[in-house]
Amino acid sequence: MVFSVIISSIALMCFINSRLPMLPYDLFTQQVAHKYGINFGLFKTVTDITLIVLSIILSFMFFGEIIGIGVGTICTALAIGVCVNKSKLVFDQHFEVIVNDKSTFAVINNEH
Repeated sequence: MVFSVIISSIALMCFINSRLPMLPYDLFTQQVAHKYGINFGLFKTVTDITLIVLSIILSFMFFGEIIGIGVGTICTALAIGVCVNKSKLVFDQHFEVIVNDKSTFAVINNEH
């Protein structure tokens, strides 16, 4: 589970840096964090936990028990925002993202 959280957060960070169109959930998180000056990883954790709480409430309302939410879901929600922030720090130290009209790519930053 730890390995999957690390790989997922690195992938999400790379996807965000690529400037490609995002899935609505991640786009919402990114845009709200940007608009209000909130750290993306922190806001991602808050939105993930909020949606888990909402899922638990709805699960109890419709099924009378928690269905589909386990320890892995909660641990992932708590950890992925932190891991995205850490991987972004490392990425920004070693790479520079270049965006032009036709493509986006990262190049090695030789300043460090």
